[in-house]
Amino acid sequence: TASNEKSRPSAMPKADDTAQLAAAVRAVQAGDLSLRKAAAQFGVSRGRLQRRVTGEVALLARNGPKPTLSAAEEQRVLAAVEQQPPSERSVEHIQQLILHVAGDRALPEGFPSKRYVNRLMERQRAAAPAEERETRKDDPDDQLEALKASLHLKYVAACRETFESAFFPLSGPEIAALGANGNTSEHWELVLKTSEHEPLRTNRIRGCSFHERVVLGRFGGDAHDVDGVPFAPGVYNSALSNVVVLDDALVLDTLVLRNVVLDERACVIKCGSVTCSASAPATCGNGNVLHVGVETGGRDLCVVADMPFACEAPESVGEAEVRGDSEFLKKYQAAVDAYVVAIQAPMAIVARNARVRGCSRVEGSFVGEHALLEDCDVANSTILSTAEEPSVVQTKSIVRDSIVQWNSTVEALSVVENAFLCDASHVERHGVVMNSVIGPNTSVAEGEVTSSFVGPFVGFHHQALLIASVWPQGKGNVGYGANVGSNHTLKAPDQELFPGEGVFFGLGCNVKFPSNFVKAPYSVIATAVNTLPQLVTMPFSLINTPGHVVSSLSPAINEISPGSLYELVTLAGEVPPKTRIRQCLSDLVEMKAEVAKKAVDGKARDDARGQRIIPDYLDVHKPAASEDVVLQAQRFARCL
Repeated sequence: TASNEKSRPSAMPKADDTAQLAAAVRAVQAGDLSLRKAAAQFGVSRGRLQRRVTGEVALLARNGPKPTLSAAEEQRVLAAVEQQPPSERSVEHIQQLILHVAGDRALPEGFPSKRYVNRLMERQRAAAPAEERETRKDDPDDQLEALKASLHLKYVAACRETFESAFFPLSGPEIAALGANGNTSEHWELVLKTSEHEPLRTNRIRGCSFHERVVLGRFGGDAHDVDGVPFAPGVYNSALSNVVVLDDALVLDTLVLRNVVLDERACVIKCGSVTCSASAPATCGNGNVLHVGVETGGRDLCVVADMPFACEAPESVGEAEVRGDSEFLKKYQAAVDAYVVAIQAPMAIVARNARVRGCSRVEGSFVGEHALLEDCDVANSTILSTAEEPSVVQTKSIVRDSIVQWNSTVEALSVVENAFLCDASHVERHGVVMNSVIGPNTSVAEGEVTSSFVGPFVGFHHQALLIASVWPQGKGNVGYGANVGSNHTLKAPDQELFPGEGVFFGLGCNVKFPSNFVKAPYSVIATAVNTLPQLVTMPFSLINTPGHVVSSLSPAINEISPGSLYELVTLAGEVPPKTRIRQCLSDLVEMKAEVAKKAVDGKARDDARGQRIIPDYLDVHKPAASEDVVLQAQRFARCL
């Protein structure tokens, strides 16, 4: 931090002292304790606490000389460390990151020492909330609390500070060289550089027009590889306005770049406009409200980029037992509101190593590390990405008002609007996703998903329709021509569907709303079947058209045949053992005793019906609790 403590010099606080101070600051900022009570309860100086609560001094500030790295620079180092795999988080590797962030400034001899690196990491761990240190990831309350310490928030804060920082003016010879290279500006005093002592590489800045404030980094690094052709870093044939271009980034043949931070090694090539509005802070799709289930509202879900799937799932924030939990709903909304305030920024961000190529428009968005945006249109959205899990939006696709999490793909003329794509999800081949959540490892191709909450491992690979469906359990399939979307009552789209876990909607079926298949997991709706509004409670069943006429029943009523649990065991063996799913996703086989109990209930109903029809039914049929298939399912569940 640039500020020093206003008390007599003392030794750097110990890690546990910093932890107490951090806890005290959080208690005061949350309104749980007054300054006096927090200082007494956590055993810290009231003066030290007050300076940190008011923002006069940063949380990790120390007494004595001004630190070598600012708080923003330390956050950049820590964010970069967290993005690396554990094998690359050695002290030596962190030292190299620190030197890279420090740039060409004069550094103390021996800086950064191993002791400095260790203390930096200790301060970070100590300042983290206790819930994060305990890594309790399964509790929704803990997941909401963890949003406050999001690395994404820290990275955006570091970029915001960089965007608003003071930089260094150009020298007269540098301005003359830029002018000779075909660059123009009406206010050269607003064209700045990131390095005070290193001359600007003017030979790598050509044919540009600079408007308002423009900051240029050092462009002496390795060339960018663009489809096998090297392009030197720099700024070429583009118009820039209120932009920060950091070290070794590349801007080439772009019509307008305005209110943007390009982090190190990012590139923007042959785009129409990459901009952010100056009239209001960008939220990049965070805080958007999705109308899942009932299109007219009632199960609305407010989302942010870091929200885990388990915390979004309607079974966590939408089902009746939790919808009545006003305390949790208040916590959820408060966490979202705080996140949205923290994420706001006056600029768009193209993160390290991100590539934006041939896009007609990228507006008010966050483009994550190593992400690829190519020949697409992206507005008010967040594209999360890492080197290990890069996200891709390409081939004339449109993403608007949406969150796209890690390792996700939107391609081939697809449209994603006001949606949340969880990690490893795909929208492709003209797929349309609107007002919906798409769970991890779910793919939507050619069809349309509207106002739905779709869970993990759902196959949707053909022209089909899924509307107003609450399906957090997922693991099912939507076949070609399936119309799962009869949500109108001739007045308003106010009906909804609850598919069960693993339900298979066959080719050309028509599912009428309202319907509930939650207690019929892994059931199959056969080809060309029309289902009436209904509640089905028979697991692993086949729902078909009637095989014969029963005079006392309407021909529209479906025929239901009991299925086999053996297909469940087969499906379990098909799940890749190392499938990468984030904190919230359960494996396909995690059905546990609840589903086994549903199988027993279904078999018991078969037995009751059978006794009424066949006199010696009990003599030839085992009780439900003794059936081999039920026992196998129970044994399988106990092993999970």
